[in-house]
Amino acid sequence: MESGQQEVPVRGVINLAREFGLSVDEVLGLRPDGITVLEPSSADAAHSERLRLVEELNDDDRAVLHKLIDTFVSKHRFKIFVQENIETL
Repeated sequence: MESGQQEVPVRGVINLAREFGLSVDEVLGLRPDGITVLEPSSADAAHSERLRLVEELNDDDRAVLHKLIDTFVSKHRFKIFVQENIETL
């Protein structure tokens, strides 16, 4: 199915949507503006490649990388929180 060599039955699309908490439109690559997204963008492809390479790391290196990512995400979320609540602080 992922390679386009086999069609996905409608029931399968519905089950995928339910399993991942998505709409059927999202599973099919349909956007609210009517544009159909069939191919991943180059940015999506680059992210996918990075994730694949991370999976090849040993457990210790992968754990360090995850901690770094968590640190940057926490910093970003805190910055957004402060910006949104500056008046109440």
